[in-house]
Amino acid sequence: MESLTVPPTKISKRENFQVDVEAKS
Repeated sequence: MESLTVPPTKISKRENFQVDVEAKS
């Protein structure tokens, strides 16, 4: 439920970062 407090731009950036980390590991 972070989307309620965190702007969509930050969420997309966090998701992209997580995907990057998962792809590297």
